[in-house]
Amino acid sequence: MLRIFCALVIAVAASVVAGQDAIFDGVDWSQPVVAANNDKYQSLSRELTPSFWEYSTNGQEAVKWQTVKVPKNARGKKVSFFIPCGLGAGSGDKGLHELFFNGSRMAGFNTPYLDKLVAESKNGSMIFLPVYIDTNNDLFGIMQITPAAGLIHYGKRQTIEVKGKACGIKNWFMLSKLPAPEKIDAQKLQESREIGRQLQGIIAALADTKRRDAELTESITKWPDGRNAAVSIVKAGFDVSGLKEVEIFNPVTMELPQAADAAADKAVASGKWLIEIYPPEYFSGDKAKLLDKHLAYLKQLNCLIWTASPDEVKKYRRMQQQGKVLVENRKDGELHISIQGFPPGFVSSLPLTLQILLPDNTWEAEVFVEKSKRIPAEYAVIKGKRYVRFNLNPGAEADIRYKNN
Repeated sequence: MLRIFCALVIAVAASVVAGQDAIFDGVDWSQPVVAANNDKYQSLSRELTPSFWEYSTNGQEAVKWQTVKVPKNARGKKVSFFIPCGLGAGSGDKGLHELFFNGSRMAGFNTPYLDKLVAESKNGSMIFLPVYIDTNNDLFGIMQITPAAGLIHYGKRQTIEVKGKACGIKNWFMLSKLPAPEKIDAQKLQESREIGRQLQGIIAALADTKRRDAELTESITKWPDGRNAAVSIVKAGFDVSGLKEVEIFNPVTMELPQAADAAADKAVASGKWLIEIYPPEYFSGDKAKLLDKHLAYLKQLNCLIWTASPDEVKKYRRMQQQGKVLVENRKDGELHISIQGFPPGFVSSLPLTLQILLPDNTWEAEVFVEKSKRIPAEYAVIKGKRYVRFNLNPGAEADIRYKNN
């Protein structure tokens, strides 16, 4: 559980003095760091620094390291470790990370825009104070980890690990190689760098975006697999009369590949179906080479290269307009999904792609049909909201089983 507390000063040199808390450098750089990713990156020093990080994408990434040794005379004192690190907050607070101390889970945390992030459990507490915000609005600062006394191995190095959960997005935790983090006065840096003012500006901008996008309620994506646009390559003679929300490209009157590439860019920007109508000579010889160049360009865009027949595409468009998605909360931790609006016995070779809004603080979800048959699904974060996306045939039903943080 995350809670916000009042300001904290992180300062003072590491030492163990009678009657005082014991504070230590949270990383012993003489020992190896095991991380899913590493390279030079920004840090709280505002400079490129050797860095080690994990993403909250598939639940398989982590960063693991050791602290300096905790002397035996620290027993009985409050022991804290100070760590220079960063939180990738550019995707909002939709990514979840778990903190482990000597193998025991201490806390889970995400990446909200706070001047002080606190996570705690019976195994200890974590406090993160950002002191630098980069151009991507990612946060860099000092993390203080205070474990429960029973977890500490006195006279030895301690092992800390941060794991990314399977959230489907690239929020990250990053360890930065910087000396003596326990001597950094984080509160003073926050004040001098006006971190509070910067965070207020980011939060205000995000609130305005959420207000403008509050109408985003589509349950059926405009194009299969949540693509931005669709492109059909058809031969001359295709009837485009009566079609809505389409762009037409004809190489007889427009240049290939440059004009075709521009038409594809326009379709992606507007979310339309681009129909490219080619006479037979464009499928062989020198003109086919131009078409191949254009096809290579299409593959770089987030669009569907629609190989289905035009009649099938038209049928899909009609299904989108006809289908209605019903979402029911049947029991705690489960949503029941059904697609309605089709007559009994309706059959389609093309499934619809559904995009279902998940409850707040939901990090993991699975989709099942026929009660127990799991089907492929992926996460999508759109305008700060978290969805699960999957394909379902018209008339079918599914259950989404999810877990809250």
